[in-house]
Amino acid sequence: MAAGNEYEMSRILQYHPITVAIACHRSFDIYEGGLYKPPHFLFELDMVKLSDKSNLENHPKLEFHEICLVGMGTYNGEPAWLIKNSWGKQWGVGGYAYISRNGSYAGALGINCWPSYPIIGDHERYEEPRLYKPPAGVILPKKD
Repeated sequence: MAAGNEYEMSRILQYHPITVAIACHRSFDIYEGGLYKPPHFLFELDMVKLSDKSNLENHPKLEFHEICLVGMGTYNGEPAWLIKNSWGKQWGVGGYAYISRNGSYAGALGINCWPSYPIIGDHERYEEPRLYKPPAGVILPKKD
């Protein structure tokens, strides 16, 4: 899957979750609900800077983290991704978070830069879209 292509990510997301890497900021660690909007400098990350880890490996406020992208839509009228984190149900909203989807090439936290998903057999042939059902208390963002 090409980096920076939200349309392709949304198409794939209709069928199964997508693993993405993010440039994690300490504010992400303490997320407790609502729409997460990272600090302004994380909205400005571009693919050139992100693809060269030497530009970020000594950054005191960042570390990289893998998450699972499970939904997209809007949260209170703002474009949003729904992600599942691996830090347990006590983090975020039952282990999930709503991250601002800003439409830039890299996306918030660089979420659009390193998407991946499994390919089994003919990857261009899809079955019927599978509706993801999050646990109780986690609401998928409204569809755009």
